Amino acid sequence: MKRGAYIALHIGPAVLLVAALGPWPYWYYLLLPYVICISAAWLAVMDYQQRGTVGPWVIALGIGAILFNPVIPIPLTREIWFLLNLGLAAVLAIDLRATWDRQLYG
Repeated sequence: MKRGAYIALHIGPAVLLVAALGPWPYWYYLLLPYVICISAAWLAVMDYQQRGTVGPWVIALGIGAILFNPVIPIPLTREIWFLLNLGLAAVLAIDLRATWDRQLYG
């Protein structure tokens, strides 16, 4: 995967998660789980393929994909979703940084 697409796969969902903390139309919150679930699952698989082991980033991204899955939504309070949005946005940003450092410094 090209570096720009890999960066967008981290930054795009992170921005959407942080933006979800504000007031948006209902369609935004319906679309958000699809984007987050697909990107988190894809990144978890890519991290697993790169590292060859199930590490903390693969687990964190996998849990994010499960929590935000649109097929079987998990009913949680607004406060819990607030924390989950910030937490997964942080995981995406830190995973990007960790992957970037590993690619640069081996």
